[in-house]
Amino acid sequence: MESLAENRILIPSDAPRRQEIEEALRNEGWMPLPYRDIGEAETKINDAAAKAILLSGPGDDTLSLEFVKKVRTTCPQTFVVGVGEKRHEDGPDTMLHESCTPADVTTAIRLGAALHAARVSERALRSELNSAQKVVRAQGLRIQELEASCQSLKKWAHTAQALALRDELTQLYNRRFFFQTAAQQLERSRREQSRFAVAMIDIDFFKAYNDTYGHVAGDHALRWLAQILLGNFRRMDTVARYGGEEFIALLPETHNAPASTSFDPVAFLERVREAVAQTPLPHPNQPNETAQITISAGVVQYPDGGENIDDLVHKADQRLYHAKESGRNRVVGTDPADQDDETQDANTAT
Repeated sequence: MESLAENRILIPSDAPRRQEIEEALRNEGWMPLPYRDIGEAETKINDAAAKAILLSGPGDDTLSLEFVKKVRTTCPQTFVVGVGEKRHEDGPDTMLHESCTPADVTTAIRLGAALHAARVSERALRSELNSAQKVVRAQGLRIQELEASCQSLKKWAHTAQALALRDELTQLYNRRFFFQTAAQQLERSRREQSRFAVAMIDIDFFKAYNDTYGHVAGDHALRWLAQILLGNFRRMDTVARYGGEEFIALLPETHNAPASTSFDPVAFLERVREAVAQTPLPHPNQPNETAQITISAGVVQYPDGGENIDDLVHKADQRLYHAKESGRNRVVGTDPADQDDETQDANTAT
């Protein structure tokens, strides 16, 4: 029954040689259903879907052309074979001349069915193509959004990483970055048999300054000193805030030789100390008043001061402590015992 329903074809009840056409159609496996007018054809299509309809006079009959349009809209699986003199671009799928034979009708219907199936497939493919294009466009927009989000995340990650390695108050590097850089420098120096120095720097009498002027002024002093340090250390040096009022610096490519081309880290720290001592510190809330801040520093070189970073930092900190015990506002680059030996040797020579 389903195959018969699929092979229904409507033919005009007044079609010439109708009985012969119906017999030829039955031989082709069709189930002819006659209709008297367009209204009855439309009713029969609505009641029982037909695969094809034979339509007379669609070339000139406006009512017939409107019916063809309606069939294509409401029953896209139904194809129309027209019999008439004229063709119309909105007319049936296949046209037959009025003098056609029943064999011509069956041949036209066979060809019309194939053409209609091709058109239905084309429409389905175009619909799928349009849907795919919409999906591709949507995916393209999504990819653009994801790329923009990825770029934002990269910028955020870069900023977050930079912030994670910076001291929030002074914007100098923090301890973590210093030790990472120092570990890399240690490996490089071991490989190249080169020297580098570590310097611990501390603000003299900073607690008294804080107690006198307040912590806001103390924070201002720390930022001020950070800028002076950045302005005086070399680009290759790493300056970081160690904690509180203490700072630490890594100075690569140092030498002990007294030649004019060599780099002496102790003499260099002396110049930094003088720059700090000679630069007045303006008060944040009293711009017409200034204060004088000095620093003390302890300097140690690799490999003389230790074979690893912890030893070097510990030795530099000991020399910083000795600088403070010796009166502050000075740089110490040797151990107290070494200084005593040098003094004793000088006295003996005298």
